[in-house]
Amino acid sequence: MTRQAPSSVELRASPTAQLVTVSIGVASCPTPGPCTSQQLMKTAGQALYEAKRQGRNRIQAQQVNREESLDA
Repeated sequence: MTRQAPSSVELRASPTAQLVTVSIGVASCPTPGPCTSQQLMKTAGQALYEAKRQGRNRIQAQQVNREESLDA
């Protein structure tokens, strides 16, 4: 699931950049049962890289795949 994030933020005092964009990766646990923090961090990282791959100002959400090894 990908959503387009809010518009860029204007930086009036910045000497190097006039606009800032944001890419966000979000992870969730499927029910029933808990997820480990490692699973959440890995999944959020994957979601972040997918958001960046799709362009600027993106939010990417992914659900933890419990069957996937943490070593992969």
